[in-house]
Amino acid sequence: MAPPSKRPKIGASQDAPQKEEAVSWMSKCVAEFKLNPIPTAWKCEVPSSSETQWKRYYYYRKEKEQTFLEETSVDRGGDDEAVKDLLAKWHSKLRKEVLQCLGKDMCEKWLATISAKDLCWEDADELRSATFEANVWSPFAMPHAIKLQHRYHHRARSRSVEFYATWAHSLLDFAELGKVDWEELCSNCYEDEELRMDVIDTENLTRETVDGLRRFLHGTDDGEKLDRELFCNHDFMLLLFASMGTIDYETIYCGDIGYAWRPPFMDEEFCKAMVDAEVFEAAHYIQGLEDLSDVSWLDYGIREASGELGPMHNYYKHPTIKDAVGYKESL
Repeated sequence: MAPPSKRPKIGASQDAPQKEEAVSWMSKCVAEFKLNPIPTAWKCEVPSSSETQWKRYYYYRKEKEQTFLEETSVDRGGDDEAVKDLLAKWHSKLRKEVLQCLGKDMCEKWLATISAKDLCWEDADELRSATFEANVWSPFAMPHAIKLQHRYHHRARSRSVEFYATWAHSLLDFAELGKVDWEELCSNCYEDEELRMDVIDTENLTRETVDGLRRFLHGTDDGEKLDRELFCNHDFMLLLFASMGTIDYETIYCGDIGYAWRPPFMDEEFCKAMVDAEVFEAAHYIQGLEDLSDVSWLDYGIREASGELGPMHNYYKHPTIKDAVGYKESL
């Protein structure tokens, strides 16, 4: 009989191949998708992932990236051609937004695969309705992705307008296979199509949500560490919405997403506050007013959730019935 130190451990023959396969799948993903090591500053906070998670992640990501390549490179005419043109324009705008937010040296830290479906055109250059989807991949060696969806519909009639826009997300860690559990980030709609009053819901667009998304995608929600190693919460949220087809607070090919607050340019107290906050100089007061733009409800919501409200945002007013187009037309 072999001495105790030489005896093979029970189950050792089964464990070794499994461990080797798990390392192989992780190595394959890291190499093929160019994933970065988890930063040392928070590596200990990130739980390990199983062989199954990495394998599912690999095939899921390959499928999504292959679909994107097919939809943007194959000339099939008809609706497929419309999808191709939309994705090309969206992808170009998204890359510009990434460059603007992160700079050239950090562009590889935002990885997203986009898609669009259910396109219905009002005319050649304007969508009546569409569903924009994306998968944003963790830039680190974590089999994590945030699946995103933006549904948009806008149809104008003679005395009414159909309108709704929703933005939602689902966290994918590939621990289980099954249906996607969507959680709404925010939405806007006209419940009364003739009144056309914005009914805005930002209940889930909070700092808690932002922290949860960053913790899932990047491995930590420590603001100082993330600012140092990656980018701030505001840039993160701008890119998240850009990956859903909403850039500069407009939706690709659709445009308007609803209410925007107009700063009270004729209010002396407001203008004095803007001068005191150095938003513009007193000597360039008129030019300062011309440079200020309306504040979208989504701009305010993103900044509030990111903890980055600017001086002017402190004066933001939420919409009331008096702001509704139908109400103004009835006066």
